[in-house]
Amino acid sequence: MYFDFLSALNSLPINTSVSKELLLTTEFQIYAEQDLVMYYSPHNDYVNKNAKIVIVGITPGWLQMKTAFEAYLSCEQQSLIDKLQFTKETASYAGTMRANLIAMLDEIGLHKAFGIS
Repeated sequence: MYFDFLSALNSLPINTSVSKELLLTTEFQIYAEQDLVMYYSPHNDYVNKNAKIVIVGITPGWLQMKTAFEAYLSCEQQSLIDKLQFTKETASYAGTMRANLIAMLDEIGLHKAFGIS
């Protein structure tokens, strides 16, 4: 999906704190119908082919979107794949969402079942 947004993504100022005015634009809009609007976020364009667990169905909010764009924009000297991997690792489940998700997965013992520390 990132190929559709790569030009707009790379036109953003490097190493900047992004705002809703900068990102919630038609350049990053995926879909709109009445009051529902979906925007692109570069947090999920890298796929870890060695992952033991895949979590599906959690939609990122503004914090994750902002964190993803800022992570991507902070990797000015790296390859595209490196930027996307860093972005995913930094922004996926950023903020309290990450702590809450880890606590929930720890509670059910998922890490033990998969031998993950």
